[in-house]
Amino acid sequence: MADVSVTIDGIKVTVPKGTYLIDAARKAGINISNFCYLPGLRAYGACRMCVVEVSGRKGMETVISCGTPAADGQVVLTNSEHVREEKKRVLQALDVDHPVDCPICEASGRCDLQDYCYEFEVTKVGSLDRPKIVRPLERLSPFIDLDRDRCVLCGRCVRICDETIGAEALAWADRGVEAAIDTPFGKSLLDTACTSCGSCVQVCPVGALSSHTYEISAHNWEVQPTRTTCGMCSVGCQEYVETYRNRVVQVSSEDSVGVNDGVLCVSGRYGLDFVNHKQRLLAPMIKRDGKLTEVSWDVALDYVAANLSRYAGEQVAAIGSSHTSNEEAYLLQKIVRGGLKSNNIDHDARLGSTPAMQALGDALGYPAATNGIQDIYMNAGCVLEFNSNLYETHPVFAYNLQKNVRITGQKLIVINPLRTRLVEWATIHLAPRPGTELALLNAMARVIIEEGLNEADYVSSKVDGYEQYLASLMTTTIDEAANETGVPAEDIRRAARLYATGGKTEQQQEIKPPPVAANTSVPVSGGPEQGIGVPAMANSSQSAPTPENAGAASQSPAQVQAQATTPDPQYKASSIVYMPGVIARAADEANAVYALVNLALLTGNVGRKGGGVNPFVGQNNKQGAADSGCLPNYLPGYQRLDDTAAVNKFAQAWGVDALPTTAGRDLNTMYAGAAAGEIKAMFIVGENPVLADPEPERVKRALDNLEFLVVQDIFMTETAELADAILPAASFAEKDGTTTNAERRVQRIRMAVEPRGLARPDWAILADLGVRLGLKMDYRNPSSIFGEMVKLMPIYAGITYSRLDVARYLELVVPMPGAISYKQLKLQGYQWPVPDRSSKGTDVLYADGFGTHRPNLRVVTYTAPTATTEQMPLTLTAARSSYAFNMGTLSRYSRMLNIVEPDDGLRVNPADARRMGVANGAPIKLFTSVGEAKSKLIVTEDVPHGQALLASGQATRDDPIRATMVAHDGYQRPDSELIPDLRVLVARIEQDKG
Repeated sequence: MADVSVTIDGIKVTVPKGTYLIDAARKAGINISNFCYLPGLRAYGACRMCVVEVSGRKGMETVISCGTPAADGQVVLTNSEHVREEKKRVLQALDVDHPVDCPICEASGRCDLQDYCYEFEVTKVGSLDRPKIVRPLERLSPFIDLDRDRCVLCGRCVRICDETIGAEALAWADRGVEAAIDTPFGKSLLDTACTSCGSCVQVCPVGALSSHTYEISAHNWEVQPTRTTCGMCSVGCQEYVETYRNRVVQVSSEDSVGVNDGVLCVSGRYGLDFVNHKQRLLAPMIKRDGKLTEVSWDVALDYVAANLSRYAGEQVAAIGSSHTSNEEAYLLQKIVRGGLKSNNIDHDARLGSTPAMQALGDALGYPAATNGIQDIYMNAGCVLEFNSNLYETHPVFAYNLQKNVRITGQKLIVINPLRTRLVEWATIHLAPRPGTELALLNAMARVIIEEGLNEADYVSSKVDGYEQYLASLMTTTIDEAANETGVPAEDIRRAARLYATGGKTEQQQEIKPPPVAANTSVPVSGGPEQGIGVPAMANSSQSAPTPENAGAASQSPAQVQAQATTPDPQYKASSIVYMPGVIARAADEANAVYALVNLALLTGNVGRKGGGVNPFVGQNNKQGAADSGCLPNYLPGYQRLDDTAAVNKFAQAWGVDALPTTAGRDLNTMYAGAAAGEIKAMFIVGENPVLADPEPERVKRALDNLEFLVVQDIFMTETAELADAILPAASFAEKDGTTTNAERRVQRIRMAVEPRGLARPDWAILADLGVRLGLKMDYRNPSSIFGEMVKLMPIYAGITYSRLDVARYLELVVPMPGAISYKQLKLQGYQWPVPDRSSKGTDVLYADGFGTHRPNLRVVTYTAPTATTEQMPLTLTAARSSYAFNMGTLSRYSRMLNIVEPDDGLRVNPADARRMGVANGAPIKLFTSVGEAKSKLIVTEDVPHGQALLASGQATRDDPIRATMVAHDGYQRPDSELIPDLRVLVARIEQDKG
């Protein structure tokens, strides 16, 4: 894109052609006053406060800078006398009906109208004066109040809700002087598509929209904002925790800052009131005579160290947390390995996501996302969201993704049996029957090869196993896959073409199909001809294939391979995104990742900007916990236990003679070992497995069988109630450190408030405990711990705290009608590997190849899921909510999230509810082959006929297993499954009349 140069208030600046003048001025360091414009949103031109003078054919002309593109050679004046007078008149007009209630306004001290009136010396409305129009205050939701008297009709709230969030929960009502912001038909926001993200409040330039959420009032000039990284999901949003008198009063964000670009979700903005909760643990406790008693820190730590030491070796185990910092995860595994001589260390990612992440590491090299978030937005021509619901689990990523799809024309493929929110903006939605996803992915790969869309040169030079992989694909035709999955054959082909060509439409593609061949093939393994007991969908594969769509089933793999060509170099990259742990049946989780990797390798989308395979792990620091060594089979930085040099390096740095080199127990085998009496002591930091594990009773029995249990947490959880010693810890808002988000970005967290009572940061507790276990732990602060980490972990080697605080700017060019919106995104943190201090990090993994690790196209065998029966007529799947993480271990202590969380329960299609004679909202019992659960029935069209969705919401002490199964006594989980297979089960429901 060509550049143009303009001179603004004597400063020459160069920007992309088409850039709005207001954005060009910002690049020059000049902020033009305005109410309605936000970079990245469509220009609206409502407020007229952004007027400037520009040179034209008739001299200096007055224009609005938010709607006028910069022209080469232009001269712009932003603060001339004429401009000031124009802005003064606008402000006088706005003040006619403004209540001028600044002393009690929530926005006072942070109000653009207040600031501009002061700047432009507006003290009265002059000739415009008339009686004010007064409108009543309205509560739009439990979060949000609307005072229309203060509204300046800028439209920011309406546009950010529509364009960035995709909710359209606010709209214009009436016209002229009666014009106002309202919800559709005056409904509560809770009855609209509102996600309660609070973005409308954040962008309001005055006090028209406000939140009253944290039950603590303070003037804006009294609060202390601390920039930190959100402690909820793994997107790694940057936010400001605002505090007053050592209490969190609100959370805010800043436009053009962080990977989130100033956007937050409901949990990140309103869920932090758990930090202020009165039920926080305030003092150490140990069990005496069967009762927990408060003691001093020295007594507690001496007691814990003495008892853990008794079981050093194979009899002790520890569970880390994905909510603690990198430094704290590192210290925990150091204590276990160096102080207790055991590799029995794991963290909660083992519950689902670890098999998927391990599979990604086995396939490509690192168990981590290959590409960055902004890289996906900017460079991917097509995004494939696989079997996830990122709009709920990682909302901010999904918000910006849908915005990108709508503005830039980026293509979106959604593969999910359910109609999730992103389906609204999808180019194509493939809804396979639950459990048949592998058949669908293999069919897409076959289409790509048959139609010559695979990257032949890339595969031959960088990838092994093509011949065997190709032969495996040839055993099943596209028509058979369509029949098995319930996805129409032409939809499979269309999705495969979109992915392989980086989102090019059929009109843009020049596909030359191979010659028509007879449909001779080997049947799909493991299932009936019509899928899982449900008739095949109409239009799936029952009609004869046309020449344009026919497969090459009778051709040999060599013949098909010979037809492969190198795709058009104009094709953009395609990116795969998903949430590990929920994408397939438990036994198929790893195979699903291998199948996704196969698609990416086949099309040359690994090591390419805008491409890759990108898991979005659940909690904020799941990636960092694994990076830092909370794994039974890896040292920090994914260094192997059988690497003698690496083991000796850590032993020497930690001042111990030797470290254990045999892989330890994972989370699942820890519980089995505890139940069998082989594990006698456990140290659980920041996790609540009794609530979070899919089999809580099994976990409780295992923990009850221990001789000694230590829990370090911020609340008295169900797990803590079983402990012999409890150590009160600080929340993420009460300590310093680093975390690593889903895109491998290491970022700072900063202390905003002091810990409650006698609670201490986890790192300080662990350091004192390590000293008692004979380790050298002379750390002054988290920075000194991180300094030790980077010396031992090559992937973090070039990172320092000072480097993490340095801002770098990413130029974003957002296309708009007739112009572009230009902004500089302020980013901090580094994406590992960062090999040295001269490195800027690694945005795209494997861009320079795979090193000594040459990936394979793996043969992925599909086995059909268990068929439904007359007795078990439903297929059960599970999903997560944006209002709770890990069953609400933290978020259930948020008053506001509990107020606005939608009804949770078992969701079924209206047709199934009618057939079973159960009404919406009725209490029900759910029966499966694994176990039983009680819930509430929710009837919705979003769940297909024949399926049921169990949403994991926030458990309570009265109902702690709302979304988990009570296993049958006779149920025996296969050894191949780390967790019970709760994603794809046959089930039935009946009304609970008890």
